[in-house]
Amino acid sequence: MVLGDDMLMMKNGQMLILRNGEMIALNEDMILVDGTRIARDGRVILSDGTFQVLVEGQAIMVENRTVTS
Repeated sequence: MVLGDDMLMMKNGQMLILRNGEMIALNEDMILVDGTRIARDGRVILSDGTFQVLVEGQAIMVENRTVTS
């Protein structure tokens, strides 16, 4: 799957992908080609092991990255 200018956000305690104006629930963790892991519970874990947790209403942009599962 290729993400292009998509947004991942926490809403109502759920990780969602905003794609083409449509909100889609993240059904499983995603791993980007740079090693970043996006977890369904809102954790964003970088390839170096550091992480942050998205809270309600926070979002991150994912620009032109290929996703592996």
